[in-house]
Amino acid sequence: MDVPSQTDYWRIAHYGFTVDDGPFLYATYGGEFEAKIKVSGDYKMRFDHAGMMIRQNHENWVKFGIEFVEGKYKISTVVTHHTSDWSVIQLENPIPHLWLKAVRRLDAIEIYYSFDDKEYTMMRTLWMQDNCPLQVRLSVHYMRKALPLLSYSNIQSQPPTHISTPQ
Repeated sequence: MDVPSQTDYWRIAHYGFTVDDGPFLYATYGGEFEAKIKVSGDYKMRFDHAGMMIRQNHENWVKFGIEFVEGKYKISTVVTHHTSDWSVIQLENPIPHLWLKAVRRLDAIEIYYSFDDKEYTMMRTLWMQDNCPLQVRLSVHYMRKALPLLSYSNIQSQPPTHISTPQ
């Protein structure tokens, strides 16, 4: 995937601006689902990011993944319901890749990360309107010159394994 420079997703909050122009690959899902992706990227400038985005519309979405902030790699989550909020988990060392997983149950989305695709750690649970289709996508943005994303793989989506779904 080619990634243009100076792209991002953010709405208002204390920064006072809105940006909604990052590239994306997505599929639309309704009901309950589980989505998983493996990402890696060439992170060098503040806010370089690769991850997953789940989007109802331009005012209601979540993006999460690896982000480069203040010279460090961080696992970040931005939740937006009209305005964006941001939470981060500091990593001590750069990582070559990260697995991300989202599980949608009714009006909740659980966000997980893993370094090995075996053991997943929950980093956030958030509200998202139930009974409406959501776009599930790869989310990437770079602040500097346009660059290719190094890799993304294992894009998977399925009903959650431990939730019964109608046949």
